[in-house]
Amino acid sequence: MVRGHAPESRKKKAYTLKEFIDKEYASWRHANRKRAHEDLYRIKARFENEFGHEMLSSIVPLQVDRWRSKRVMNGIKSVTVNRDIAILKAVLSKAEEWGFIVTSPLSKFKPAHVDSIVKVRYLTQHEYGDHLTPMVLLSLNTGLRRGELFALRWEDVNFEQAILTINGDTAKSGKTRHIPLNIVAQNILKCWQEQTSAQGLVFHSYNGDPFNNVKTSWTGLLKASGIKNFRWHDMRHHFASRLVMSGVDLNTVRELLGHADIKMTLRYAHLAPEHKAKAVAKLLEHY
Repeated sequence: MVRGHAPESRKKKAYTLKEFIDKEYASWRHANRKRAHEDLYRIKARFENEFGHEMLSSIVPLQVDRWRSKRVMNGIKSVTVNRDIAILKAVLSKAEEWGFIVTSPLSKFKPAHVDSIVKVRYLTQHEYGDHLTPMVLLSLNTGLRRGELFALRWEDVNFEQAILTINGDTAKSGKTRHIPLNIVAQNILKCWQEQTSAQGLVFHSYNGDPFNNVKTSWTGLLKASGIKNFRWHDMRHHFASRLVMSGVDLNTVRELLGHADIKMTLRYAHLAPEHKAKAVAKLLEHY
């Protein structure tokens, strides 16, 4: 298959949604998108029973809207349902691009409204402890995603310039970014390097392979610490929350986190109420 295009001989074939995904879309997704396996699993789990046997040309927005409403009424969060529909839209857009349908039925389908002021979980001062590992401490001081931390290599760490580089091929956004290392992060890495090696992965499993999860050790750490309802990803929220509460502007926070869209960063805006107060106070300058 030519990258991004369907074979000419199959362009007019009528497919059900399941057939199109299995015979055309899945291979393209694996070749062109990160986390393809997870996305394809999501599609099959969410839509196969509902729309799998529908012809591509028969799927209509009303069906999807009813499916969405049922999911929300069953307690599924709107943001989760929106992610599901976004992947389905991507599938149907490719079907249109490749000529299997004239127009994607979801091209004008709008996502469900999501409250942009979400509850952000971050550590309070009394929850720190000496038991925290180098991986956790580095996450708290850099905001790295778990996958970025697992893929981090010593050649990505520049102690001279105190900068850590996240390469685009391991970043969720696909873009390379550079994160300044504060003194805590520098000391963590230097001490860890003395105990391990100056080459290859910064953190790796006992056999030298990259980690794919730390669920067992993470659960044990939280239990020993007495910390509840705190996910690994919440350390990233903690990093961003501390920045915002320290007066760092949201665009800088966006760059450090590697968010492609400022909308993702705006969830932290409410943590800096003093900035809103200063903005309103400026009105007095004109009286």
